[in-house]
Parts: sequence; structure tokens; C-alpha cells
Amino acid sequence: MHWRELFDDLALRLADGDFTKGVLTFLGALCTAGVGMMARISDDVKKGRREKLLSVDLWIEVPAWFMMALITVGVSAYYELPGSVGAGLGTFFGYVGPRVIDIWLSSKKDK
Repeated sequence: MHWRELFDDLALRLADGDFTKGVLTFLGALCTAGVGMMARISDDVKKGRREKLLSVDLWIEVPAWFMMALITVGVSAYYELPGSVGAGLGTFFGYVGPRVIDIWLSSKKDK
């Protein structure tokens, strides 16, 4: 599926009243990406790279959290992954963060 077809598919889904499914998919991706990010942040606290789990610095992670959820939904739709695989992908993306995803997607684009 070409990436431009995703917009047409999205428009058709919205026209068919499938908006609720899209919102639930995004909320699921937010949850799985959040789990991955919390695991990474907990690991940072354990290794001493952060002082505590819940701090003001956590607000810096919010934009990355939303982007990881959006990337999860996009990659899952592009590769037509089932829900459980998409959930695992969201957790992985949340854990590794946006920089690693940028490097991975750039390497895929160059091929």
C-alpha cells in the first residue's frame, strides 16, 4: 500500500462512521507507547540517569509519547499488522524513543 493511499483509506473510514475505531486504535497505541516509555524511564531511574520516576522532567516526554503513538498507528496500518503485533510495536517504539525510530525509518527510505 502506497502512503498516499492511507489518506484515501482514512477518508473512507471517516465517511463510513469508523471514526470511533480510529480513536480507539490511537488510544491503544498511546497506552502501549506509554508502557514502553515508562519502562525506559524506570530503567533510567534504576541506572541513575534520572533522579526519580515522577518529576517535572516527565512533561518533556509527552510530545514524544504522542509521536510514538502516531508512528505506531501509521506503521501498523502501512504493514497491515494485527492488533497484538501493533501493541508490541507500540511498546517497543515507546521504549526506544524517537531518535532510534528516525534512524530506522531513514535506513528503510534509503533502500
